[in-house]
Amino acid sequence: MLEHWMDEFYNRLALSFYKNAARQQKIEEIGSLGAADTGTLEMVYLLKGPTCKELADFLRISTPNLTYRVNKLVSRGYLEKVQDERDRRRYHLRVTDKFMDYYSVNDAFVHRVAERARQNFSPEELARFEGMFQKIIEEYMEETK
Repeated sequence: MLEHWMDEFYNRLALSFYKNAARQQKIEEIGSLGAADTGTLEMVYLLKGPTCKELADFLRISTPNLTYRVNKLVSRGYLEKVQDERDRRRYHLRVTDKFMDYYSVNDAFVHRVAERARQNFSPEELARFEGMFQKIIEEYMEETK
């Protein structure tokens, strides 16, 4: 039963994302990119500025294959390379505002759901839920670290 509700939660977030992206015509803007490219952008965002090597290792693809993809995304304005402040030979990848404009279409939905929870649950219930949610994310999802 827990798996069902976790799956349902994820599915509803995904449906809301695509509905809002379509409504705001964001899909057409990023639609010229393939699934591998949009996945790469999302991984760069979620990994919080990896190097090309770190991202290639995470995706289990060759660095030259990833470099080709990264250069294409840089040329289209979705990604940028930022020089490491400590080691000037290293570059970190960072998504641009152009990508974030697309990716953040679901923020309002998440805030509405959180606000509804605040209105309908006691502070104690919310604190317990937040604690359990945090524990699930930080301790039980080690595959995503």
